[in-house]
Amino acid sequence: MASAHSDNAGTPVWTGSAPGLANGFIDRPETGAALEGSLVPGTAVALVSGIPGGGGRDWRESCGKTQLAVALAQSLWQSGTVDLVIWLTATTRASVLSGYATAAAAVGSQFTGNADAVTARFLGWLRETDRPWLVVLDDLTAAVALDDAFPWPSGPAGRVLVTTAEPGSLFGRGAHVVPVGPFSRRESLTYLIGRLTADLDQRQGAIDLVGDLDGEPLALAQASAVIASSELTCHDYREHFAYRRDQAGGAGAAGGSPAAGAITWSLSVDHADLLSPGTAQSLLVLTALLDGNAIPSAVLTANAAREYATAAVGGSAATLANAMASLEQAGLLFASPEPGPPAPDGPRAPAPGPWKAACPNRSYAARFSGSFSAS
Repeated sequence: MASAHSDNAGTPVWTGSAPGLANGFIDRPETGAALEGSLVPGTAVALVSGIPGGGGRDWRESCGKTQLAVALAQSLWQSGTVDLVIWLTATTRASVLSGYATAAAAVGSQFTGNADAVTARFLGWLRETDRPWLVVLDDLTAAVALDDAFPWPSGPAGRVLVTTAEPGSLFGRGAHVVPVGPFSRRESLTYLIGRLTADLDQRQGAIDLVGDLDGEPLALAQASAVIASSELTCHDYREHFAYRRDQAGGAGAAGGSPAAGAITWSLSVDHADLLSPGTAQSLLVLTALLDGNAIPSAVLTANAAREYATAAVGGSAATLANAMASLEQAGLLFASPEPGPPAPDGPRAPAPGPWKAACPNRSYAARFSGSFSAS
């Protein structure tokens, strides 16, 4: 049985490790404008890939679902529309149960029992409370969601926001599905120009480059990262992109030319290797063996990681730090600050959080260095 429970009414609560907004994030007024209006109390909204040929769990077809979810959660939070946000990484049942247990404790509950029991009682509270809440189920997988005992939240005061690469995971949930496609051409140009502010000459050729990248958020992020951390202009980068795309097509790529994100990723790997020879690629392979959603800094800076990544050059902690910085400058590793409660005079500065890697699966990582020869 549940013991005494206190709402901690009036005390805003945010639990869970949400990624921060990416450098250069834009609101997507043309391709994401309808989202907030559809997420009203008592409803569930699911963001799925709207990129042609997308879907599935291919990191190169990322469409920005989680970034839109973060922006919406922060908007609802900062406006006071909700005062309880529960961010759950929904890749495993264990992580979902752990997140619910953390949230139950944060709102002042005194529920006892194992994780399943605490979650069941907390979901009952969500169904009955009049406190405005938002639960985000980020990266929901079918293997987790299709379990009959999956702890799906509901309640008239609450909103449920899902991001998933597997639309089948939503079967029977009654969620309103919102496809998230590529950036519009206008959004792509706004994003690219916004990332290139230090040297305005680097914007030369931006319109043509935007056309080549097909509005893919990951491709735009990686291309802009490489340009911003080099002396290349958009025109120069476009020439490298075209050459690499032709190179990949000539190698007999199935189904024609690869996605723009696959090309920009290979160029980013080359760029990171130029910035940190002998260590950046090794560190990138290491991140591919980890959970790309959230890699604690302590893992990447541990002695074992340093010894592996710097084995070829016998480097120090400073060498490893340079490799991390190189991957970030190349758009392959992203610092992920966590949002927090709003301060009285506005949003507080984000606290350092985990890292997110733009990396392939481990089998791809084992052979990636030979996939595209440097030119």
